[in-house]
Amino acid sequence: TDFLPRHPADRLMLALSSAFVAAAGADRIVERSFVWVTGRNRTSGASVTKGFHSDLAPPKTATVIDALDGSAYLRSFRGGSLVSIGGLDLISDLSVREATIVFAATRPDVDELVRTLDVRNAPVQIYWGLFDQTTRALVDKAVPVFLGTVDGVEITTAAEGGDSTATLTCVSAMRGLTRASTEVRSDASQRKRNASDALYKYVGQDFRPQWGPRAHKAGKRKQR
Repeated sequence: TDFLPRHPADRLMLALSSAFVAAAGADRIVERSFVWVTGRNRTSGASVTKGFHSDLAPPKTATVIDALDGSAYLRSFRGGSLVSIGGLDLISDLSVREATIVFAATRPDVDELVRTLDVRNAPVQIYWGLFDQTTRALVDKAVPVFLGTVDGVEITTAAEGGDSTATLTCVSAMRGLTRASTEVRSDASQRKRNASDALYKYVGQDFRPQWGPRAHKAGKRKQR
C-alpha cells in the first residue's frame, strides 16, 4: 500500500487488460510498483537509466508499457532499494500532480543515482504490475501510472541505527503546460509552423489600412 494509488477507485481509471481483470477477480495476485529514472552522466552528459521495483527480490526483468509512446519494453529493475511511493492520485484532468519516491540511501545503486548521476529534471515513469502468486510472473504488462520529471532530491542521514533515505520529489508532465512559450509573434516564427500562414505578415511594420470614402485622401497635404 506504500506504492500504489491511494484510492482503490483510482485504479479503475486505468485501461486494464482482460488478464489484469481476471487475475484481480480471482484474488491470486501480488501488487508491485516499478520506477524508471533517466539521469545524465555528469562528465559526458550521456543518458543513464536506472530501474527499481518495490520488492526485496534481486534484479528482475519486466515488460512495461512506456507512457510516452505506448510501446511495450522489457526492462531490468533492481529490488531492495525502493522504500515507498506517495502521491499517486490517478485523476484524468490537466492539473499538475506530485509524487514522492523514497529510496534507501545506503544502497549502492541509490547512491549512484542521486550522487554520481545528475537527476535534475530527469524523466521519471512509474508503473503498476500484478504478479500471479502461483507462477510469480506478471499476469500482463505493467501499466504506467505516472509520467513526469524530478523536481528535487533530498538526502536524509539518520542517526546511528536509523535508516537514511533519499527522496525524489517528482512533478507530472502536465507542468509543461504552465510554461510560457518563448516564441515571439513574428512572421518568421509563424512560417516555421505553417509556411503558408500569413497571420503575422505585417507584425512590426507601420502599416495603417485606410477605410471609407476618404481613404484616397489619406497622407495628402491640404492644398492652398
